[in-house]
Amino acid sequence: MRIAIITPNYPSEPIDGDFLTMSLEVTVGLKNEGHELFIVTLSPDKEGEEKVGGIRVFRVKPDFEQYNGLAAVGDLSIFAYWLHCTLLLHSAAKQVVDEFKPDIIECHDFLGLALPWICDGTYPVVIRMIGSLSEMMRNGSVPATQMARQFSTALEFATIGSASLAVSLCEDLPLIVRKMTGLPEDHFRVIRAPLSPPKDIPERDSHPKGSRPFPEILFWGRIDPQKGCDLLVESLPAVAANFPNFKATFVGSSQGDPLYFEKLNKRVQELNLTKNVEFTGLLPRAKLVKLAVNSDLCIFPSLYEGACYAALEAMSYGCCVIATAVGGLKEYVQHEVTGWHVPSGDHEALGQAIIKLSTDDDLRSRLAQKAKTEILKVCDTKIAAQSAQEAYQEAIRRFSPGPSSGTFASIGAMLLDGLSDRSIYSYLENLQATVYQNGLQAGLDQRSVEIQHLKNELEKARAQLAAHRPIKDRVRSKLGRIKRKLKEMAKTSIQGSGN
Repeated sequence: MRIAIITPNYPSEPIDGDFLTMSLEVTVGLKNEGHELFIVTLSPDKEGEEKVGGIRVFRVKPDFEQYNGLAAVGDLSIFAYWLHCTLLLHSAAKQVVDEFKPDIIECHDFLGLALPWICDGTYPVVIRMIGSLSEMMRNGSVPATQMARQFSTALEFATIGSASLAVSLCEDLPLIVRKMTGLPEDHFRVIRAPLSPPKDIPERDSHPKGSRPFPEILFWGRIDPQKGCDLLVESLPAVAANFPNFKATFVGSSQGDPLYFEKLNKRVQELNLTKNVEFTGLLPRAKLVKLAVNSDLCIFPSLYEGACYAALEAMSYGCCVIATAVGGLKEYVQHEVTGWHVPSGDHEALGQAIIKLSTDDDLRSRLAQKAKTEILKVCDTKIAAQSAQEAYQEAIRRFSPGPSSGTFASIGAMLLDGLSDRSIYSYLENLQATVYQNGLQAGLDQRSVEIQHLKNELEKARAQLAAHRPIKDRVRSKLGRIKRKLKEMAKTSIQGSGN
């Protein structure tokens, strides 16, 4: 089978650094089953095609200047970024994907990466649900405005519903989407995260008792709110009261949220824990693995996860894992069997769990050894690849070529009217940008009220259009009046700034 995969990122060779582990595991598993793969992915510093492990990878570099205007409207920065990436990946890769002639396209679920491929209607599309960004916005792990959440949720859920099929790394994500959309159970398949058996795992260093910090605690992943690093920091004073010589190491990139990282560092200083806590940044894989096997506890306090590959990897290395009981984490980490659960957001419970496991060597060892054997059964790469092939075949069976309709139509109409054609929101952008850039704060305050009123009128008009098709012309006329009014406001603001 010829499979094109659209993913947010993919590693280069040598395979190291910060990348979405699942993308690599999925493609390697499928390649090992004899399928031909073509990867389309974003890249911050590369463009064009290369081969990674014998797999063709086509990289597209985002142009951040292209979405700055939209990002200014209603604080839609996250939504604007992913919409830009979605359209950019399609426009840049459409020709090479057509030349590849895939039997199926798999897209990951980040804010509608599949949107243009579904709309195009040339190939069947399967969505792989790995960690809904709109869900993270709703639970607060990814900061976003209400408008951004609404737009993101509508786009993401409509795209999932319009795909031929959706596969998920856990049972939790389909339940969330089905509850909010009414999509049938048969639209989803659960395929556990594939995880290759680790190679060349070093032996744990031998140290005389009392000659090293204890407990040695390790977190690795992105340093951002979703991963719950602040929860771990807040749990550490209780640990210090029982184990003054403990060590906590945070491994991962903080570039995505430097302000959050700055607050974490400041909080560590306020708690007088600078001698106990270290932020290393990204580490080479070999050094990370050595650090993991020498740690007493690996902790993953995320606010939400579809799977959390760092936790799965830690289990496969034979580490004792503490994880929050959220999303797929509570499915992969079995409480008191292969790890330990704590409630999300409860730093006191996390601190008590660290203390309990640190004082019970036998319990830590039992959990770690059970995790090492069980996680590779749950995450068997061959089973995952075969299950994916079955899902692809079902998606192909359900697919009807031609432009998408149904669920996608409503969200498509909304986006085209409100964003893509820029016939309305471009005036909002120009007006807000002009007023701001010229320092007319008073004018901005007044215009913001007027703009919000016009936005409300615009949404009412859209609702009328959706509910009463016979009055289409009358509503369109109303939209035209709103556009003209916005033009006049923009022109007035520009003239005012010149004075």
